[in-house]
Amino acid sequence: MDIKYKQIIALLIRKTANGRAKWRETSVKQQFSTNLESGTILIEPVHDKTDDITVFILSILNDTGDRVFSLTVSPLTEKEDFNLASRLYDTIQRNHYKVDETVENILSELKSDPDSALREDDIENLSQAESEKLLYKSA
Repeated sequence: MDIKYKQIIALLIRKTANGRAKWRETSVKQQFSTNLESGTILIEPVHDKTDDITVFILSILNDTGDRVFSLTVSPLTEKEDFNLASRLYDTIQRNHYKVDETVENILSELKSDPDSALREDDIENLSQAESEKLLYKSA
């Protein structure tokens, strides 16, 4: 992948993580878009039935909506580029669906319950069997 496109993806990851790039779902399943002054960026995962893998398609539309560039990134041929595109898509989803905020709110809600008197280091040190015993004992 050309360095310009890597820079675009890296900057989009940063702007998305900081909440400065706003993405919306399009009418195409699992496709997201963000509008910039000079154009629109689209990204979507697509299942490649031939190789039974997921690839990412990144498209750039100009200010009149014409597709001026499209890039398909495969994990089979461009592992590093695929990881970059995958990171962008994951960041978009986490931001769009407010994953981190939701998890933090659930954790705060559970910690505020007087019956949840576990310290964080207690939880980290529990084995699976100990966790199950704890859950059954407190239920």
